[in-house]
Amino acid sequence: MDDYLGFGTSAASFVKNLSPPSPPLEKRGEVGELTAFRWSNTKVIGEYLKGKYVDEGSVVEMSDKDFLIEEFFLSLRTDKGVENVQKFASVLVDDWEERIADLVEQGFVRLKNGK
Repeated sequence: MDDYLGFGTSAASFVKNLSPPSPPLEKRGEVGELTAFRWSNTKVIGEYLKGKYVDEGSVVEMSDKDFLIEEFFLSLRTDKGVENVQKFASVLVDDWEERIADLVEQGFVRLKNGK
């Protein structure tokens, strides 16, 4: 969940607590203290070379909830996995504990230290 900037056509970027690329955006969701933005560069090389770097339709302001969901799903893609699932309880389905138990039983999920 660190900031990164993508350079070149179709490259993606993600920044926290910084201003978004222009133009100004409408707010999406309930935004708290954290402000994060995700966007992609234009896919058309000719436009990119003319200086139109950002695909304006791709710019998204992420709410605190969006950020938490993003962090959860990106954690699933690492070798560490989700280390503290309780942190994400507010964005998971109500019966998430039962569903995880089912996935463990089926062998799709492995718990570290039984947690």
